[in-house]
Amino acid sequence: MTMLKLKLKKNIIPWLRDQLSRPKWPLNFFITGNAWASFSINSHIRRSNGEPKISYPTKEAALKVAEKMSKKYGMHFSVYKCLYCDGWHCGKNKESKKISDIIEANMALSPLSIYYEPSCPIRYGWKGNVKSMSEILLHIKDEEIYLDKTHNNISDALLQFFISCSEFRKRLLDEAEEPIVRKELQMSKLTQNVADLYFTQISAFRKTVIKLVNAKSSAYMSYLFEAIETDYMMQDYVWRVTGGREGRAFGMVKKVSLFNEEKMHLAKDVITWYKEKRMCVIPTTGKADLITPASFLGFSGESAMGESFAICPETFEDGYIVLKCDKWQDDDFPPKIIEERCSGIKVVSINADTIVLTLDRSALKDSLVFGNNILHTSETGEYVVAISEAGEFVVEIYYRKSMDASESEDIRVFAYNFCCK
Repeated sequence: MTMLKLKLKKNIIPWLRDQLSRPKWPLNFFITGNAWASFSINSHIRRSNGEPKISYPTKEAALKVAEKMSKKYGMHFSVYKCLYCDGWHCGKNKESKKISDIIEANMALSPLSIYYEPSCPIRYGWKGNVKSMSEILLHIKDEEIYLDKTHNNISDALLQFFISCSEFRKRLLDEAEEPIVRKELQMSKLTQNVADLYFTQISAFRKTVIKLVNAKSSAYMSYLFEAIETDYMMQDYVWRVTGGREGRAFGMVKKVSLFNEEKMHLAKDVITWYKEKRMCVIPTTGKADLITPASFLGFSGESAMGESFAICPETFEDGYIVLKCDKWQDDDFPPKIIEERCSGIKVVSINADTIVLTLDRSALKDSLVFGNNILHTSETGEYVVAISEAGEFVVEIYYRKSMDASESEDIRVFAYNFCCK
């Protein structure tokens, strides 16, 4: 580590001249002692990471920055001649720092605060459950902010909070014309670089979700095309998704569809896209949404011997869920729904290799068992159908408009192969 030395011979006179030009210089020297802080190494480096503070060549340049910072953060920023380098710095004095801490400590905890804890923990990637955004951000080091992995982790966390936490979602969408107030995020314990990165990402994220939530159905289709091109470097706008891989941009557009202002109309259009083969069926997992109306949730029950599927209610609200399995024609595996592991589902009929179901709000459950885990239906989706184990098999889910409709008119929206599970 390089030892820094005071450059008194060169800088002490400009520093003293500046200090004595201040109207409250006796107070700064003899009461608050703020003037003597210039002799501390922390006047030149950041305490958070030991890196040098930004240096400005003139007092005038530093004053312009300090004025902007004061307006941005709502507190006084002062400028001073540095005794360790040849430049000028701007920063908060002891009084401003105390005021900042008091304001933040007494500020009502906003849903956008990094310390806000939703009623249900957020399930986030390999970390499992996290209580607040701070659990992710406080572990990011300054040298990691330039890594794609760091940006992706923050983006993924923001999306999970948006989907799972109604308070966070509502606050993010409120007052769409007004920018996010930085103080509301309560980031004083983050390093400056990490705080700047998070503020930039949450602001960009908010802009994107506002666009998606308010998009008309036709525009939403265009955003899907753009997302696919972003993820897969496609050269033409042809909707052909194969292999089940979900890119990050496509995943965001897909998941936010649940909160679109015209989601019922969008759900009908998506069914039409499947019918016209403008969209191909992919074996999705996790929570269902308007773009992928059914998905595989996991192996259900304490013994994990059944299969559970999430159902998007907006898609099937005016129709029926048709579940097919290629093994159900085998006498050893008759078609069977496990009702205690279902939520919001009612069986209409069972024939050969087909089960027809409908939505039933009176059958909604608060939580379901998946192996050793009990998951709240806010995580899985309220509507879940569970079937008994059928060995190695393929499950397909169709949309049927009415009970008297021909089977040939069924629209396939999901397929999953369990032959190699």
